[in-house]
Amino acid sequence: MITKLPLVRRVILLAGIFSAGSALATPQVATPNFSPAAGVYANAQSVTITSATSGASIVYTTDGSIPTVSGGTVTHGALYSGPITVGDTTLSAIAFANGYSNSAMAISGYTLQAVSDSEILPLITLPNSNVLYSFPVSATDGNTPAVALIQGSDGNFYGMTSAGGASNLGTIFKITPAGVLTTLVSFSGTSGASLGSAPHGSLVQGSDGNFYGTTQTGGTTNLGTVFKMTPAGVFTTLVTFSSGANGQQPFAGLVQGTDGNFYGSTELGGGSSNGTIFKMTSAGSLTTLLSFDGVSNGREPKGNLIQGTDGNFYGSTVFGVTGNSNGTIFKITPAGVLTTLYSFSGTDGALPQGNLLQGTDGNFYGITSGGGSSSDGTVFKMTPTGSLTTLVTFTGPNGAFPRSNLVQGTDGNIYGATNNGGSSYVSPSTPGIGTIFSMTTTGVLTTLLSSSSTSGSDPFGLVQATDGNFYTVTQTGGTSNVGAFIQLPMVAAPTFSPSAGTYTSAQTVTISTTTSGASIRYTIDGSTPTETTGTLYSTPVSISATTTLKAIAFLTGDLNSLVTSGTYTINIPTQAPAASSGGGGGGATSYWFLGFLALAGILRWKLRKKQASI
Repeated sequence: MITKLPLVRRVILLAGIFSAGSALATPQVATPNFSPAAGVYANAQSVTITSATSGASIVYTTDGSIPTVSGGTVTHGALYSGPITVGDTTLSAIAFANGYSNSAMAISGYTLQAVSDSEILPLITLPNSNVLYSFPVSATDGNTPAVALIQGSDGNFYGMTSAGGASNLGTIFKITPAGVLTTLVSFSGTSGASLGSAPHGSLVQGSDGNFYGTTQTGGTTNLGTVFKMTPAGVFTTLVTFSSGANGQQPFAGLVQGTDGNFYGSTELGGGSSNGTIFKMTSAGSLTTLLSFDGVSNGREPKGNLIQGTDGNFYGSTVFGVTGNSNGTIFKITPAGVLTTLYSFSGTDGALPQGNLLQGTDGNFYGITSGGGSSSDGTVFKMTPTGSLTTLVTFTGPNGAFPRSNLVQGTDGNIYGATNNGGSSYVSPSTPGIGTIFSMTTTGVLTTLLSSSSTSGSDPFGLVQATDGNFYTVTQTGGTSNVGAFIQLPMVAAPTFSPSAGTYTSAQTVTISTTTSGASIRYTIDGSTPTETTGTLYSTPVSISATTTLKAIAFLTGDLNSLVTSGTYTINIPTQAPAASSGGGGGGATSYWFLGFLALAGILRWKLRKKQASI
């Protein structure tokens, strides 16, 4: 007997079998499974795709597009007939069968990281950097971190891995500045307690103290999620995306606006399947603010939104409007009104993926992962009105293909990473394993780190911690070649003794740093010292007039210290000239006193003489 069901209004993702108002439920084919699961592998993998529904057929794609079936006929993709050999591949699949609605889509990313024994520890670090943790290949802890760290209010770092964990679908972890790691959550995919897989956007700590983030896949429809996690690791799925108007596959993380809501984007989905921008309350109520159409605006946003000082949100799309495949930068109001501020042409950059950064000067700084004169990417500066200046063009030896976020250090410089290039760069086909760089706001670039031989490669974002040091994670390298957590130490800033201030006599100033073995350069002419300019400090500095003293400390293998500056104001009191005192030692005071006595004696004699004559 067929049971009559209540009227249900819903859209089954990618299937289209239920219509709104259908009274009868059609069973759905089980979602395909991949074996081996997504992850990082040293060699190409032979992947088997199966569905638990007996007799079901499977259609798949290997180019990141969505396989489709209509009326039992494959309309896009290849019909699965046997194991598929994959390397660097995004594998998508849908199962279908007569009498069933199509399954939800399964997506898995396979990364090929082929290494020889001699390459098992590629380095992207300074000689004195500290490899605080190497991610393992294990059944519990994650590996292959591909998300920039954030420092929580408790001083610990929080991040995510794209593989590993109990289901090999990625994890959320906490790691102390000393390198003690705790796995807080293992993602469980399309079912289970921790829905989600393949996170790519960084976490954000909300004003309530909880952490919020996204996964690109997983969730009940395998098209991504938004989640909340307490600092103790209690996990809540807030949103499961479903390929309709609310978007699908969020690549970027979230930002909390000044209104308390969270703002983010999806790479795909929306009205034209080109991605969306959304607003979400802390309880998970989601509102789609904009669907990219690729015609009047760009398509496929990948970097986090940021909120500018004007209250608007700023971001980028990887691709541009019709006829422009190089990407855009946009501004969007909290109400969802979008303005395209800049469209890249290729020569000035292409394919912006990282987060924008608003500097202390009010301008926005960002990276493109392609374009420029060598097609290796750029760093740019843009005014809030959209006037863009290319500051750096990567050429390979100075870095190539940046994809992660920029940060502004406490010294005012911009810091970032490239995923390829550096001293290991040979050619576009042998692009090297990455760099970490600093850059002034005028575009003077210094490569701080380049490839060597001991810790991690493919650095993914930097964070400057409250201790002044920079920290990063690498996607590969480490003892198991699946990532490392690295501290990039900064030399301690110089200190002056006595400290700057106002004095009534000349001062002899000692300059020191607590970093053992570091050298110091200083200036007294108002200029800023560097590792190569200024006087090399060896003995205390004598200051006899009002002077501004500046100093920097440096050590091979560490990041240079911040510049210490102090003004010494010297006010020496004016003294009356001293007269010679002769041999008696009475000095000027004695002569004045004797003169006074002599004058008094003369006056008394004249007075008595006058009185005697009366």
